[in-house]
Amino acid sequence: MRRLLQFLLCFPIAALAETVRIPGPQGPLEAEAIRMDGAAHAVVIIPGSGPTNRDGNSPRMGLASDTYKLLAEGLAAWRRW
Repeated sequence: MRRLLQFLLCFPIAALAETVRIPGPQGPLEAEAIRMDGAAHAVVIIPGSGPTNRDGNSPRMGLASDTYKLLAEGLAAWRRW
């Protein structure tokens, strides 16, 4: 069973995201939410400075790693078990 779980974690389940707006002091922050049934907590990932998109990529800097996307999908998959 442990080997099966380790194998499944290597292939995160693609999660569907919906656009949300979070109010802020200088205007709303537009984001994407991945909702999980029965979840009691939320995680907000805010990128640092620079031209970074929601997936964690910086095309102008040649970075296409999908860091934030993979983190969000991994957290969503972890919550499922």
